[in-house]
Amino acid sequence: MFYTYVAKQEKKKRYYIGHTCNLEMQLKKYNDTDKISCRQKPAVYIVHYEAFSSENEAQKREREIKNSKAKFCEALSLAGM
Repeated sequence: MFYTYVAKQEKKKRYYIGHTCNLEMQLKKYNDTDKISCRQKPAVYIVHYEAFSSENEAQKREREIKNSKAKFCEALSLAGM
């Protein structure tokens, strides 16, 4: 199973869009405080994800979301995410 996800940085309006085969591991990477660059960053959490049977489908959806990032993230914000 592959996932396309939208993650949001806590207390900021910064979104990360990507695809992965392991959502938990990806979230752990974002929140890894052992990395110097991440120590001062607020926590990141998944606000939306979609599951696909192939990596190609997940990549395609990632590109679609990235191409309409402003509209997609605005919709998430209006939904309270």
